[in-house]
Amino acid sequence: MTPQTRHKEISSILRVLLWALVAVYTFVLPYLIVVYNAIVKHFSTAIAGKVPITIIIVMGVVFSILVMVLKENIITLILLIPVRSSPGALFL
Repeated sequence: MTPQTRHKEISSILRVLLWALVAVYTFVLPYLIVVYNAIVKHFSTAIAGKVPITIIIVMGVVFSILVMVLKENIITLILLIPVRSSPGALFL
């Protein structure tokens, strides 16, 4: 197996894995209110409010690691830079 073929195989496996994670995240999302209520019950609303930003940071780190492992163009990391948009852009 050539290195190029191996890279394509790993790349396709990772692509399928990442899409599977997106699907699982989407299916679990409606049930997260139970998790939120448990966090509020045991800790506080301040800690529960930090959970979404923590998830975003962890997903960004995983994405960065995957970009480096797959030896993609470093410009791909530009996708992680937040873009300032108009306040109404969220509702389009």
